[in-house]
Amino acid sequence: MKTILKCGKLFTEENDTVQQNMAIVVQEGKISQIASAERADCTRAHVIDLSDKFVMPGLIDSHLHTYIGGYDKGFLPIALDNHCLTVLKCLSRAMADLRAGFTTICDCGCADFGADLSLKQAIETGLVDGPRMLVSGPMIATTSFYFPNCDMVTRTVDGPLEAQKAARDVIAKGADIVKLMATEGVCSPGPLGLPIMEYDEIQAACNVANSLHHISRAHAHGAEGIKRVVKAGITLVDHAMLIDDEGIDLMAEHGTYLCPTFTAGYRMIERGAGTDLPQYMVEKSKYALEQHAGHFQEFLKRGIPIVFGTDTGTPFSAHGEQGVEFRLMVQFGMSPVRALLSATRTAAEFLRIQDKVGTLAEGKCADVVAFDKNPLEDISVMEHCSFVMKGGKIYKQTCAESACCQ
Repeated sequence: MKTILKCGKLFTEENDTVQQNMAIVVQEGKISQIASAERADCTRAHVIDLSDKFVMPGLIDSHLHTYIGGYDKGFLPIALDNHCLTVLKCLSRAMADLRAGFTTICDCGCADFGADLSLKQAIETGLVDGPRMLVSGPMIATTSFYFPNCDMVTRTVDGPLEAQKAARDVIAKGADIVKLMATEGVCSPGPLGLPIMEYDEIQAACNVANSLHHISRAHAHGAEGIKRVVKAGITLVDHAMLIDDEGIDLMAEHGTYLCPTFTAGYRMIERGAGTDLPQYMVEKSKYALEQHAGHFQEFLKRGIPIVFGTDTGTPFSAHGEQGVEFRLMVQFGMSPVRALLSATRTAAEFLRIQDKVGTLAEGKCADVVAFDKNPLEDISVMEHCSFVMKGGKIYKQTCAESACCQ
């Protein structure tokens, strides 16, 4: 039986216009037709009334971590969790993301490599419900990098040959993305932005990813580290909070994507002061966001492709709450339309899954979400998703539902 979604306002993201009184026809998990509500054939259809909603493609969070859950004490020890328990925790968090409207997520570093891949495979085969997943497995870093439980969350390399081998290994084991830790960050105790990977190490890993047609991305805060990864051919830079003008020029020249991740620092500042969270994380977050605000304006002016991602799972950033990133992006100067595109069409293009998701069009997967208000008028509504469909299956619904039309 087909399902028909009657949409009061429809933002397909195929263009920047909002259409009125439209219908989406869903059959076998895919969109078979998009037409005016009057023209849609409701014969033998299950009709869902979204006529008072703003309907758009399923959202994509292109940077989160399912192995952590936004703990209020930083990064709790995870070594005590066995593999099965880790997978179950990852599943619970991924489902919270799905119910918040994120029908696709990208896990950018899992402490137990195999947990993220196991969960992805379980979802793809229909063993469990969950969002579409892309995974990176362990993050590739050097011995100079320290992070809580570092030996569990990173693959340590020293020299280009080890970096090359690590990139080949994570891809061979099923990773969709090669993730590098190019500089010190907010949550590591070293100086923020200090480069920790040499250019030849970065280039060796990027060459492997590029030759095997895989995406690469780098955690990079400092200007020198950012320039190294961009010159080496990285697909996307995460954070980039301490970038300089030369780095922005290089990103524009190379067509490098940016994932700004405002949420992670914002939550630590908002909720972390005076708690058991190491206070250096709060102070570094304050400094990083102050710098990021000015640089973000330049990214927008230069037309750098910006991808929605939140680093959810880091301290105080709980799964299912990452819709706040939309509000922060707009607060720092992004238009609401571009903010929505960053979590749909642009994110899908970066992840190279635009043939399946990212816009609403005939033949694409029926990943559809809805909100009670128009986010182009009030972006804060993105924090309260009211309807979620992924692959034609409904996971959240607060709207009216009609009986089957004969």
